Amino acid sequence: MNTNTILILVGIAVAYIVVSWLGKASKDSDKESSSEAPLDLTPYQARKEFFNSSEQMFYSLLQQQVGDRYGILSKVRIEDIIESTDSSYKFRNTIKSRHIDFILLDKTNYQVKYAIELDGGYHNGEKAQQADEFKNVLFHHVGIPLHRIKVGTNFAEEIKALEL
Repeated sequence: MNTNTILILVGIAVAYIVVSWLGKASKDSDKESSSEAPLDLTPYQARKEFFNSSEQMFYSLLQQQVGDRYGILSKVRIEDIIESTDSSYKFRNTIKSRHIDFILLDKTNYQVKYAIELDGGYHNGEKAQQADEFKNVLFHHVGIPLHRIKVGTNFAEEIKALEL
């Protein structure tokens, strides 16, 4: 056998090994994915509305009042605007699932200038009042003004009273 024939046979052998290995890897991958339980998505659906009626009304009035001075974000996780300087998860876990109804951002530097909570009937319960007090103290501590507005009050007057 000449050198060219040997090189061709070695090339074919290498190609056969590579193809066989890729086929086995693909079959193993199929086995792994088929052995996992299928993902059950049946209990999920898109919400019909992002805001409840009070939030819709308040957002609209707030937008009219602040115009182009501030950006308005809603339903923002506290963890997105306040961070823990402690590397343990203890403090992070306290804020990671809580949110603020509205925040106003300075459009020049994107800093949070104000936080606003709409307090509906849910806020009358003891657990909710404890959560509200934690937010009050936390926002005061980090220097972000937190304003609370009761649902059912005159939103336009309440917004004007904030002197934004």
